[in-house]
Amino acid sequence: GSKDNTDITLLFRKQWVNYPGAPQTISFNAHTPIYFDKMGLGMSLINDKLGIMNHNIVNLAYAYHLGFKKSMLSFGLQASFTQLTSNLSSLKIDDPNNTHVSDNAFNQNLSQLDFKAGAGLFLFSNNGYIGISSPRLADAKLSGTSSGTVVPYKSAPHIFMAAGYVFNLSAKQKLKPSTLIKFTTGAPLEFDLNCNLYFYEVFGIGVS
Repeated sequence: GSKDNTDITLLFRKQWVNYPGAPQTISFNAHTPIYFDKMGLGMSLINDKLGIMNHNIVNLAYAYHLGFKKSMLSFGLQASFTQLTSNLSSLKIDDPNNTHVSDNAFNQNLSQLDFKAGAGLFLFSNNGYIGISSPRLADAKLSGTSSGTVVPYKSAPHIFMAAGYVFNLSAKQKLKPSTLIKFTTGAPLEFDLNCNLYFYEVFGIGVS
Protein backbone atom coordinates (compact mmCIF):
# COMPACT_ATOMS: atom_id res chain seq x y z
CA GLY A 1 0.00 0.00 0.00
CA SER A 2 2.96 2.39 -0.34
CA LYS A 3 1.73 3.49 -3.79
CA ASP A 4 -1.43 5.36 -4.74
CA ASN A 5 -2.72 2.49 -6.84
CA THR A 6 -3.27 -1.26 -6.65
CA ASP A 7 -0.20 -3.19 -7.76
CA ILE A 8 -0.40 -6.82 -9.00
CA THR A 9 2.57 -8.91 -10.16
CA LEU A 10 2.70 -12.46 -11.55
CA LEU A 11 6.06 -14.18 -12.06
CA PHE A 12 6.99 -17.52 -13.62
CA ARG A 13 10.61 -18.63 -13.85
CA LYS A 14 12.04 -21.96 -15.00
CA GLN A 15 15.74 -22.71 -15.33
CA TRP A 16 17.50 -25.55 -17.13
CA VAL A 17 14.45 -26.52 -19.19
CA ASN A 18 14.02 -30.30 -19.76
CA TYR A 19 16.53 -31.06 -16.99
CA PRO A 20 15.04 -33.33 -14.23
CA GLY A 21 14.56 -31.46 -10.96
CA ALA A 22 15.24 -28.06 -12.54
CA PRO A 23 14.41 -24.97 -10.41
CA GLN A 24 10.94 -23.52 -10.97
CA THR A 25 9.30 -20.55 -9.25
CA ILE A 26 5.75 -19.21 -9.49
CA SER A 27 4.77 -16.14 -7.48
CA PHE A 28 1.75 -13.84 -7.22
CA ASN A 29 1.98 -10.51 -5.38
CA ALA A 30 -0.65 -7.84 -4.78
CA HIS A 31 -0.94 -4.79 -2.56
CA THR A 32 -3.32 -1.85 -2.39
CA PRO A 33 -3.95 1.26 -0.29
CA ILE A 34 -7.19 1.48 1.71
CA TYR A 35 -8.95 4.00 3.95
CA PHE A 36 -7.84 7.16 2.09
CA ASP A 37 -4.28 5.81 1.64
CA LYS A 38 -3.72 5.70 5.41
CA MET A 39 -3.50 1.92 5.42
CA GLY A 40 -2.35 -0.81 3.07
CA LEU A 41 -3.01 -4.51 2.54
CA GLY A 42 -0.76 -6.97 0.75
CA MET A 43 -0.55 -10.65 -0.11
CA SER A 44 1.96 -12.92 -1.81
CA LEU A 45 1.73 -16.57 -2.88
CA ILE A 46 4.93 -18.41 -3.77
CA ASN A 47 5.59 -21.94 -5.03
CA ASP A 48 9.25 -22.91 -5.36
CA LYS A 49 10.42 -26.28 -6.68
CA LEU A 50 13.98 -27.59 -6.71
CA GLY A 51 14.74 -31.26 -7.20
CA ILE A 52 12.75 -33.28 -4.69
CA MET A 53 11.83 -30.19 -2.63
CA ASN A 54 8.54 -28.29 -2.91
CA HIS A 55 8.21 -24.99 -1.01
CA ASN A 56 4.84 -23.19 -0.59
CA ILE A 57 4.64 -19.76 1.08
CA VAL A 58 1.65 -17.53 1.88
CA ASN A 59 2.35 -14.00 3.17
CA LEU A 60 -0.31 -11.59 4.46
CA ALA A 61 0.68 -8.00 5.26
CA TYR A 62 -0.90 -4.90 6.82
CA ALA A 63 0.58 -1.39 6.97
CA TYR A 64 -0.41 1.89 8.61
CA HIS A 65 0.93 5.12 7.08
CA LEU A 66 1.70 8.39 8.84
CA GLY A 67 2.05 11.27 6.39
CA PHE A 68 4.43 14.17 6.93
CA LYS A 69 5.12 17.25 4.83
CA LYS A 70 7.77 15.66 2.58
CA SER A 71 7.87 12.03 3.69
CA MET A 72 5.82 9.12 4.99
CA LEU A 73 6.38 6.67 7.86
CA SER A 74 4.90 3.21 7.44
CA PHE A 75 4.50 0.59 10.18
CA GLY A 76 3.87 -2.91 8.93
CA LEU A 77 2.89 -6.33 10.26
CA GLN A 78 3.19 -9.64 8.40
CA ALA A 79 2.00 -13.20 8.93
CA SER A 80 3.66 -15.96 6.95
CA PHE A 81 2.71 -19.61 6.49
CA THR A 82 5.28 -22.00 5.01
CA GLN A 83 5.14 -25.64 3.98
CA LEU A 84 8.26 -27.51 2.85
CA THR A 85 8.06 -31.07 1.56
CA SER A 86 10.91 -33.35 0.47
CA ASN A 87 9.97 -36.36 -1.66
CA LEU A 88 12.90 -38.55 -0.59
CA SER A 89 11.19 -41.76 -1.71
CA SER A 90 11.53 -40.64 -5.34
CA LEU A 91 15.34 -40.89 -5.13
CA LYS A 92 17.13 -43.98 -6.40
CA ILE A 93 20.42 -45.04 -4.85
CA ASP A 94 22.73 -47.37 -6.76
CA ASP A 95 26.00 -49.00 -5.73
CA PRO A 96 29.03 -49.16 -8.10
CA ASN A 97 27.73 -52.45 -9.48
CA ASN A 98 24.44 -50.78 -10.47
CA THR A 99 22.57 -52.92 -7.96
CA HIS A 100 19.67 -51.06 -6.38
CA VAL A 101 20.36 -50.27 -2.72
CA SER A 102 17.58 -49.73 -0.21
CA ASP A 103 18.20 -47.08 2.45
CA ASN A 104 15.49 -46.49 5.08
CA ALA A 105 16.49 -42.83 5.31
CA PHE A 106 15.36 -42.36 1.71
CA ASN A 107 12.22 -44.47 1.92
CA GLN A 108 10.30 -41.78 3.79
CA ASN A 109 9.11 -38.31 2.79
CA LEU A 110 9.56 -35.20 4.94
CA SER A 111 6.95 -32.51 5.54
CA GLN A 112 7.53 -29.36 7.60
CA LEU A 113 5.08 -26.63 8.61
CA ASP A 114 6.04 -23.17 9.84
CA PHE A 115 4.29 -19.99 10.96
CA LYS A 116 6.07 -16.71 11.59
CA ALA A 117 5.06 -13.14 12.39
CA GLY A 118 7.12 -10.10 11.43
CA ALA A 119 7.10 -6.32 11.73
CA GLY A 120 8.91 -3.36 10.26
CA LEU A 121 9.26 0.43 10.02
CA PHE A 122 9.80 2.21 6.71
CA LEU A 123 10.42 5.94 6.24
CA PHE A 124 10.43 7.12 2.63
CA SER A 125 10.17 10.21 0.47
CA ASN A 126 10.59 11.07 -3.20
CA ASN A 127 14.39 11.00 -2.87
CA GLY A 128 15.23 8.36 -0.28
CA TYR A 129 14.23 5.69 2.18
CA ILE A 130 15.38 3.93 5.35
CA GLY A 131 13.82 0.96 7.06
CA ILE A 132 14.26 -1.85 9.53
CA SER A 133 12.31 -5.11 9.65
CA SER A 134 12.26 -8.62 11.01
CA PRO A 135 10.26 -11.32 9.22
CA ARG A 136 10.48 -13.43 12.38
CA LEU A 137 10.18 -11.60 15.70
CA ALA A 138 11.15 -14.47 18.00
CA ASP A 139 12.84 -17.86 18.04
CA ALA A 140 10.53 -20.52 16.72
CA LYS A 141 10.51 -24.17 17.68
CA LEU A 142 9.34 -25.84 14.50
CA SER A 143 8.59 -29.43 13.65
CA GLY A 144 8.61 -31.71 10.64
CA THR A 145 7.09 -35.13 10.06
CA SER A 146 9.12 -38.09 8.85
CA SER A 147 7.06 -41.30 8.53
CA GLY A 148 4.88 -40.26 11.45
CA THR A 149 7.85 -39.19 13.61
CA VAL A 150 8.03 -35.53 14.71
CA VAL A 151 11.46 -34.02 14.01
CA PRO A 152 12.02 -30.73 15.95
CA TYR A 153 14.28 -27.90 14.81
CA LYS A 154 14.73 -24.22 15.60
CA SER A 155 14.72 -21.04 13.52
CA ALA A 156 16.36 -17.81 14.77
CA PRO A 157 15.10 -14.23 14.19
CA HIS A 158 16.58 -12.21 11.31
CA ILE A 159 16.89 -8.40 11.25
CA PHE A 160 17.20 -6.43 8.01
CA MET A 161 18.13 -2.75 7.62
CA ALA A 162 17.87 -0.98 4.27
CA ALA A 163 18.61 2.57 3.13
CA GLY A 164 18.97 4.43 -0.14
CA TYR A 165 19.00 7.95 -1.55
CA VAL A 166 18.74 9.55 -5.00
CA PHE A 167 21.17 12.38 -5.81
CA ASN A 168 20.27 14.62 -8.75
CA LEU A 169 23.61 15.10 -10.52
CA SER A 170 21.99 17.02 -13.36
CA ALA A 171 18.66 17.29 -15.17
CA LYS A 172 19.56 14.10 -17.05
CA GLN A 173 21.54 12.06 -14.53
CA LYS A 174 20.68 10.62 -11.12
CA LEU A 175 22.86 8.63 -8.73
CA LYS A 176 21.27 6.15 -6.32
CA PRO A 177 23.48 4.45 -3.68
CA SER A 178 21.79 1.90 -1.40
CA THR A 179 22.65 -0.70 1.20
CA LEU A 180 21.10 -3.75 2.84
CA ILE A 181 22.38 -5.09 6.19
CA LYS A 182 21.39 -8.55 7.49
CA PHE A 183 21.85 -9.78 11.05
CA THR A 184 20.97 -13.03 12.81
CA THR A 185 22.25 -14.73 15.93
CA GLY A 186 25.04 -17.22 15.44
CA ALA A 187 26.00 -15.93 11.97
CA PRO A 188 28.36 -13.20 10.66
CA LEU A 189 26.96 -9.77 9.83
CA GLU A 190 26.16 -9.48 6.12
CA PHE A 191 25.75 -6.35 4.03
CA ASP A 192 25.20 -5.41 0.39
CA LEU A 193 26.38 -2.14 -1.12
CA ASN A 194 24.86 -0.99 -4.39
CA CYS A 195 25.18 2.06 -6.63
CA ASN A 196 23.15 2.86 -9.74
CA LEU A 197 23.52 5.68 -12.25
CA TYR A 198 20.40 6.59 -14.23
CA PHE A 199 20.18 8.55 -17.48
CA TYR A 200 16.96 10.35 -18.46
CA GLU A 201 15.14 8.11 -15.90
CA VAL A 202 15.07 5.44 -18.62
CA PHE A 203 18.48 3.76 -18.75
CA GLY A 204 20.66 2.81 -15.80
CA ILE A 205 23.91 1.04 -14.96
CA GLY A 206 24.94 -0.26 -11.57
CA VAL A 207 27.50 -2.06 -9.47
CA SER A 208 27.14 -4.00 -6.22
